[in-house]
Amino acid sequence: EIVQEDTAFTMSLRRHGYYGLFAPEVLCGEEFPEDFSRWRRRQFRLVQADTEILSTQMPMYLKNKGISFIEKLDLLARTIRIPSQALALPFLLLAFPLIPLANGGGLSAASIDMTFSSMLSPGLVMVTLLTATAPLYPFFVFLRRKSPKLVPLLFRSITLHYSPLVLTITSFVVYVLRGKAMFLVTGSKDGAAVQTQSVGVFSRFLQRIGPDSRSVIALDIVLALFLGYIGIITGGLVLIGIALILLMSPFMRRYGWHNRAISVAVYLPLALVIAGLIMSLSGGTGAYSQYLALAVLSILLY
Repeated sequence: EIVQEDTAFTMSLRRHGYYGLFAPEVLCGEEFPEDFSRWRRRQFRLVQADTEILSTQMPMYLKNKGISFIEKLDLLARTIRIPSQALALPFLLLAFPLIPLANGGGLSAASIDMTFSSMLSPGLVMVTLLTATAPLYPFFVFLRRKSPKLVPLLFRSITLHYSPLVLTITSFVVYVLRGKAMFLVTGSKDGAAVQTQSVGVFSRFLQRIGPDSRSVIALDIVLALFLGYIGIITGGLVLIGIALILLMSPFMRRYGWHNRAISVAVYLPLALVIAGLIMSLSGGTGAYSQYLALAVLSILLY
């Protein structure tokens, strides 16, 4: 059994020589998760589902000589998008503060600039900044004449899509340890995993780990405090913005978007990211610190 059976079935058909046709006159909608908690459950499931496709179905698909290179690249890019977000947290922990300390520098904006300035060219910095902001372009195109709706949507979307740092890597690690994806019911009250066969003690422990687990929520808070501390020391406004998002996640899950305090707080992270973006373009002390954090955000958004 495979959680993402529709993708697996499509890949199997294509490997056996069948083609799919687009019927543009057919319209089909899909409901979006009703609240932040259900959205986290869906993300948790998608990480494992896509990772399962990559590990079990993709090798056979890529080796098939009857499938064009463009088809392989298209499906590979689509499937690897969400699992690749698991790289964001190790990248943050490696760049802040391990790499500067390993090079004999202290933990500061100047030490980060000194460590990475020789590795990063202005062109690479600009490409990363454009990539980090690329997902926002459709909002400006489709809502350019509806600015009252555009501004809240942008700020809330950034807060939403920057939040699954711990969630993504936890889901990825659980899949690696289990060797099989769990199907979390997005719309159920507790998001319980569908599991019918008997399992061992360790498997039951892994099955209990989910987006609403106390351990995952605790890791969100611990990581938020750590990144906030590093952000304050290095002057990393983007890191402080990420820390605020992680710190708000348990409260958004519990109280929802319409809570008065949360509805105001969601504007702070993007404001800090924008300030960090301006600082990264200035070329002054701390510019590379902002850039590295923005590089992580570009991974999260995709």
